[in-house]
Order: sequence, then structure tokens, then C-alpha cells
Amino acid sequence: MPTSNLDSPTSDPGWENQRPKQIPISLSADFEESFSIRMRSSTTHFVAAIGHLVVAYSLPDFTLLYSSRHEQEVATLAIHNETIVFATRDCIIHARDLVTSECIQISGINPREFLVDPRGWFYVYVLKPEWADIGKDVSMKDVVWPEEPLILIWTQFGSGFEIWRLPVPRKGTPNTVNISQNRNPFLVRHIRCEKHSITCLAARGQTALTGSTDHTVRIWDLTSGRCKLVLIGHWGRALGSIDLPLAVSFVSFDQRRAFSGSWDGTIRIWDLHTGECLHILSSNVIFKSVSPSFLVYFPVYGKLHVWNSVVGQDVFQMDEVPPNLFYHDERKLLTVSTSGITEVRDISNGRLFKRLGCASGAMDLLCEGNLCIVLVRRDKKLFFEVWNLGVEDELDETRYHAPAKADLDTLVNEVEERHVGHPVVKTASFDRP
Repeated sequence: MPTSNLDSPTSDPGWENQRPKQIPISLSADFEESFSIRMRSSTTHFVAAIGHLVVAYSLPDFTLLYSSRHEQEVATLAIHNETIVFATRDCIIHARDLVTSECIQISGINPREFLVDPRGWFYVYVLKPEWADIGKDVSMKDVVWPEEPLILIWTQFGSGFEIWRLPVPRKGTPNTVNISQNRNPFLVRHIRCEKHSITCLAARGQTALTGSTDHTVRIWDLTSGRCKLVLIGHWGRALGSIDLPLAVSFVSFDQRRAFSGSWDGTIRIWDLHTGECLHILSSNVIFKSVSPSFLVYFPVYGKLHVWNSVVGQDVFQMDEVPPNLFYHDERKLLTVSTSGITEVRDISNGRLFKRLGCASGAMDLLCEGNLCIVLVRRDKKLFFEVWNLGVEDELDETRYHAPAKADLDTLVNEVEERHVGHPVVKTASFDRP
């Protein structure tokens, strides 16, 4: 745990007496006792899928814009600006414009042809336009890719993924599309994986990472559909097991590094461009999160660690934090403890900034700007608790500032030089079989 001097709020303690805004969720009489939860946001909208129910609100006022209960459970959810895209377990994709209320339903997806898990669990990932990583190709200078928003569609244990144009509902266009009867008008490219199945995926710009059942990580060029690198290092067997193959369960990346976690109990940090393994961390919990300078992970259940990927070491740790009840970015770490205590900390050093109070019954949380949204179940009622953190500017005035790119590159090079021949960082007891 951070030392005691880190547990004193640095802001006005009177702030802690504020109460969150509560947004009730209307539930049907037959609402399930157990259900999946997916929460997403853009700068202007918040959307949540709770079992069969989808609700959407405007931000920051939280005006309800859309509420719909579907016959099948929602399997995946994504948002881009005012457009939400979600899919239900009957393999129907829904796209809705939250401003105009125009919508499209895409049906006719064949689970076998589309490589969808027969249970209907497939995933939609929004790919936003970004400046291309030109590398040595000067012909790519000032190129944005993709030129328009795309979506990646994939399924666990499928042998490929597809790139679609984002279905944007417009007035005067058909609101139903059956792709079994017509050529798929949204399809841009199908990327097939040979001799392995995908277990996780992350994408940004022209790059995608996939983890697979053969315990490797692959780096893909989405503009060509070509696999650029195969990262080998995760082990194929569990500790104490002689017959259990292990899959990669988590992938992410930034401009310089790729991150992967596996059921072999490790997180590996790779050079995104050369494929060299730079560090190995011990983690037996699947939940992990990455920002450009920080990795949050759990060596064991309930013990949260913050690792600084620039200097290559742990910054601080916290106990009694469920692995699904935290959020972080480059400035702050927000956690809800097992007892419901909700806190905001400076992620660079662990110093407590604000203590929000008790969010007993918390099930999930998400932050957008200075808003913290916690899904709470209490007394058989479901509602969102919305806190206005108001910490962005204050944190900037009191804490570490990210170095300029030139300084960051120098620091990264120095760190990597210090770790030559010593790529393993042990943060928990772990023995290789």
C-alpha cells in the first residue's frame, strides 16, 4: 500500500461531502439476476448495455436519449461520436445515430462463414482516423488512415477478423440490410489467420495486435492485411499442468511498445517495431489496462500495481481493489475498493487526491473527462452514480508533467540501455516450470 502520507487528500476536504448524481435505470419485471455489463463513452455521449437493455445519455447533463430492451442479450458495444454500434447474440448488428434517431439493422450473418462463436459472442472495435505511422516511407507523409471511421469485427476462437466501414444511419437510406442476400456493402477487408485462433484484439490507426491460442502475439498492417511480426515468448502450458494449452488473454500497444498478458501468469512488454521482449511482469489476473506511460495490472486478485513503462518499474500498489473496478489515464487512477471506498489518486506517485465516499454495490465504472460513472446495484435497484471529479486542471498544477517527445525518447533509450541483459522485472513470487 502507499505510505500513510499518500492517504491524505491534497484538495479541499469539504469536496468529499458532495453527493453523486443518481440516474435510475428502469428494469423490466423479469430482469435477470446475473447479466453482462458494457459501458462506453465519447466526449458527448454515454451508452451502456446491461443484459438485454441498451441505454444512452447525452453528456454532461445525462439526458436520456435512447432506451431499448432486446430479445437477445447484447454481446458487444461501441461508440464513435454520436453513433453507437452494438450486436445481440442472434448475430444482428444495430447502428444508431443518437442525434437524429436514425438506425440500421444488419442481419443475415452466417456464424460459420463469419467465424462467429455459435453462442453469438462477437466483438466490435471502432477504428478512428489517425495520422499514419510513415516509418521510412516518406510517400506516406501527411496521410491519415483510415480516411473514415471503420469497425473491426472478430470473435473469440475465430480464425480471422473483418474490417467494415462504420454503418452510419442516414435519412433516406434503408434501415435494414441483409448481407446473406446481397454483397456486404460495409466490408473493406477480411483478414484470415492461418493455423491459430484469435483470443483477443487491439487496434489503432493502421495497426492491429492479436493474441491467439498458440500463445503468440501477431502485429498486423491493416492497410495491406499483412502480418508484420509474430511475437514468441509466452509459455504454452500452465504451472503444474502437462496438458493444458494456454492462450494470450490481453493485448494492447502504444507508439513504441506492445503489451500482452497470458494465462501463463505473465505480462510481456515488447518493442513494437523489432519484436524484442523488453520486460516480463508476473500477473495471474486477466484484467489489465495501459496508457502511454502506465500499465495497471494485478499480480494476484485484489492487489493493484501501477508500473511506469517509461522508467521500467513499479510506482506503487494498492490492496483490496477488485480488478474490474478501476480506471486510469495519464493523470489519474480511480478505484473502488472491496468495501466501496472510491478514491482518485495521482497515478505518477499514488498520492491520494480525492476520496469520493462509499459506492457500495459497485459493479462497473467508467470515466469520461472529469465525470466518473459507476454502475451500482443496491437494494435490488440498478442505477448510475455520476461524480464530477473536477481534478483535471488541479492535477496538472500539482503533479508530474509528461516530458516532451524528444525528452521522452532520450529517457526511454536510457532506460532500455540500463535493462540490456536484464529484461525481467519480478514484482511477485513466480517460478517458471
